[in-house]
Amino acid sequence: TNIDDNLPLLAIRGFGQNDDQMVPLHMAMVAATVANDGAMMKPYVVDTTIDNEGRVLSQTQPEVWKRPISRETAGILRELMRGVAERGTASCCIALENGISVAAKTGTLNFVSSLAGYVQVPDGPPRAFAIFLADADSRARAIAEAEEVPDGARPWGRTARALQNRLLLHWATHPDG
Repeated sequence: TNIDDNLPLLAIRGFGQNDDQMVPLHMAMVAATVANDGAMMKPYVVDTTIDNEGRVLSQTQPEVWKRPISRETAGILRELMRGVAERGTASCCIALENGISVAAKTGTLNFVSSLAGYVQVPDGPPRAFAIFLADADSRARAIAEAEEVPDGARPWGRTARALQNRLLLHWATHPDG
């Protein structure tokens, strides 16, 4: 499918409509749940509402929504996700310096790269993320040719991981944007 002809479909899939089973927000919530000892926080869009004078009218307070996994399971998953970043499939590209640890789950297939997890900065709360990158034209070509590892997939994957690394470093060191 040509993505340029399906931008509305791309947009509605971003928030879980159509045939998607998982969206980036949910992946970030799953990663945050692991970082938060198994407590899944209630998602919200608006953090603070202010008036035209700059006075705070309301401010959302973090709230536990549910506990889908135990503290013990969250601890095991944290170690596994750290292993992905330190010794596993993402060790080539997403390790950060200055005491910032990364725990993640990767997924790459035919020019689509996903990375979900959290970064932990010293003296700060964990920051969950979900990053999805794709080269739609190369993906369509790879699917049409039905190759297990299409030409250019490995270099593209390294480039995707390098971009994910830069995004993570920015988010970890610039929490407000």
